Amino acid sequence: MTSHMYMYVRLGRADPCYASASPNKPNGPAADAIVSYAADEAKWRADFQAVWVKATEVGRSSLKAMTVVPIPTPTPFPVPTPTPTPTPTPISPETLYEKVADSTVTYLELQCNGGDKSTMYQSAFPSTLKYTELAECADMCDRCDGCTGFVDVRDAAVLYCAFKSAETTLQAKAGKDFYRRKYFYGKVLNTANSGAGLKCSNVGCEGGAWNWPCDTMSTQDLAVCETACNECNVDGTACVGFVYANGVCAFKSTQKVKQLSALDGSTYYKKPSTTALIQADETDTQTWIEIGQ
Repeated sequence: MTSHMYMYVRLGRADPCYASASPNKPNGPAADAIVSYAADEAKWRADFQAVWVKATEVGRSSLKAMTVVPIPTPTPFPVPTPTPTPTPTPISPETLYEKVADSTVTYLELQCNGGDKSTMYQSAFPSTLKYTELAECADMCDRCDGCTGFVDVRDAAVLYCAFKSAETTLQAKAGKDFYRRKYFYGKVLNTANSGAGLKCSNVGCEGGAWNWPCDTMSTQDLAVCETACNECNVDGTACVGFVYANGVCAFKSTQKVKQLSALDGSTYYKKPSTTALIQADETDTQTWIEIGQ
């Protein structure tokens, strides 16, 4: 009796299962349903579903089944395409030197080859160079003080060139070609000068001497760069040379050993210590020839 009364107090209302005083024999209004559902879960589910539809849908219209909203796939972040490094355009001897076909310069040898004797003609003449590509002769002449050109002895059994200090003995000769040097700046291959730039292009440039991009010039003609460097003097600062790569020369106002560094494809052209400019034609005051001393 005490247990039964306690249950009534706890629920606070009449228990539909227990209308009598015996908790072991439920005989309330829902007693039969509870026993039936306890014995048959499928029946309970079917009845519950029908009641649930009434409880949630009665009085409602335009009901729709729930749909699964797909989660949008995030747009992948575009991977930037790296800009390809331009391939340096090789400069041929014909670009740096003027070819005088079927000619030679007698005597006037210049010992430009300080390398192994095996690279010399007959392994004995430092004024010569056995070559595979003619550009090798041009490069050696470029680095040789006082070299005004070289003779390509192309009719020899072993190809070689001979370096010259002048061309006063120039004469016709079949089987040989004389290459006259057109530029006299010292040439250092695969080298850059990280020294201060100098505003030598003078194209739309204002302000002080160090003002990019006024310290660069686009051209395929090295003579244009040399002329600009020769004539460049900004606020008392003179040009000492330029770095040339991919058709662009960058002028420099300082040159120190620690500022020279290896850089494939670049060539540093050092201004000669003295440069004489002479008129090529007295009738043409605009044309000048540059002669290094």
